Amino acid sequence: MDFLTGTELLNKAYEKEADDKLYFRWIAKYDYLSFDDFKIQLGSNKTKDNKSEEEILEDVSEILKTFKWGEE
Repeated sequence: MDFLTGTELLNKAYEKEADDKLYFRWIAKYDYLSFDDFKIQLGSNKTKDNKSEEEILEDVSEILKTFKWGEE
């Protein structure tokens, strides 16, 4: 499995885990609302950044510089 595929799978797993936590919170107290309305009310349906590949690579470069990646 390549790095990007692995990262996408991890992100999906984190999203699912967060959704599961919201579901249990909703079912315990807010069953008078639909689950989708509850998520919207909490603002959990945030839009994702649509950065270009170049912008993402610049972000990654800055992160790696912060941790001095590759330096012994």
